[in-house]
Amino acid sequence: MKQLFIQNRYFIIPQLIFVLVGTVLLLSFSKTDLHIQINELNSSWLDTFFRFLTYLGSGYIYIPVLLILFNKEIKWLILYLLSLASSNLLLLIFKQVIFADFNRPVQYFALNSNYKLHLVEGVDMHHFYSFPSGHTTTAFMVFFFLAILSRSNVLKFILFVIALLTAYSRVYLSQHFFEDIVAGSILGTGTVLLSYYILHFWEKEWMNKNFKQYIFHKNK
Repeated sequence: MKQLFIQNRYFIIPQLIFVLVGTVLLLSFSKTDLHIQINELNSSWLDTFFRFLTYLGSGYIYIPVLLILFNKEIKWLILYLLSLASSNLLLLIFKQVIFADFNRPVQYFALNSNYKLHLVEGVDMHHFYSFPSGHTTTAFMVFFFLAILSRSNVLKFILFVIALLTAYSRVYLSQHFFEDIVAGSILGTGTVLLSYYILHFWEKEWMNKNFKQYIFHKNK
């Protein structure tokens, strides 16, 4: 596990810095004031940029990653599916059971403030089940997993930046509060680490075989 942290420090350390800075901001400002400050930092080109970037946190991103894993060892597919299942299960529990009464910005501001949010045209706004951010959880889960697969430290950091920008897009678009994306980043990265830890003790020899070769060989 220690080796995993060392090999992926260019993703994990920036992630820890983001959580630390994010926590300080959340302790320094109310979620209303913090969201207003972020909401006021808008422009037409940012509207377009974040409107499309946010899709990297949707479920569509799962499919191309699965295609990549077709040429990898079976253990990586298992790790990915375990991370995907655990992150989505925890999201379901947090969003719809524990924090079911946490409204999203549009609903929250309609009930608690006269401030008129800057909204991006063409974005379908959600009103309920705000905490934590599902798109952020997905982005950090997927891109941290890809960072683990990568041998390039530069690529690992780029993957972190993509995950972070995807998370920020949720606040920019007023689909989530800042606290939602901080929690989502922890949940996404944490489920991969937990899945890796579980798989480390359960790993079998056949898991180290190439997935494509193993399947085709069995069918012969």
